[in-house]
Amino acid sequence: MKIAQLLEAASAIAYLNDDIPVERTAAELIRTAAPKANVTGLDQSPKANVVLGVLDSDTAKQKGIPSEGREEWMYARIANGAIELYVSHTWFLYRLASRLIDEWIDEDESAFADGKILQAAFKHLRPAYDSLLNNHARTARGFDAEDHIREMARQGYTHVEVNGYASHFPYERPPQENFCICSTPTAQPSTNSC
Repeated sequence: MKIAQLLEAASAIAYLNDDIPVERTAAELIRTAAPKANVTGLDQSPKANVVLGVLDSDTAKQKGIPSEGREEWMYARIANGAIELYVSHTWFLYRLASRLIDEWIDEDESAFADGKILQAAFKHLRPAYDSLLNNHARTARGFDAEDHIREMARQGYTHVEVNGYASHFPYERPPQENFCICSTPTAQPSTNSC
């Protein structure tokens, strides 16, 4: 059966930890491909069709996830019509959920029967220059910062640049001192005091 068919038939999507907001956010993302499913905590829906969450190394070992020797990992397994998505760190969960519905949606569930463990190529993935959040592009008409961050999370970014002083106009007062710009000396006398 295809993953799309599993999601269309799903009645519940459960997240493990109420205190980790990205778990609910990732569950809501998966719900876009599973219109009949309710999103709840695992304690409220123990027989959910989709379960996702952030695991520590001990819990990962208990669940049979081959994460030994890996500091950062993502894991997907589909068995008996149930989809499991687990990650080592919060910043991977939205990316893994996106991958499920964007890239793997037409895959057969048998490809995930033994589980797939994925490891990030970089420990931290952050933009080197984010002109949208911190610089000139944030003033563009129609710019949606929340959508921008959602797209960065979908692409797997682990960090976002934030400039606490970013605004549409400067708040800072200019210096009260006078500065002069000196150029190369000329033959003409100057009134400049540089």
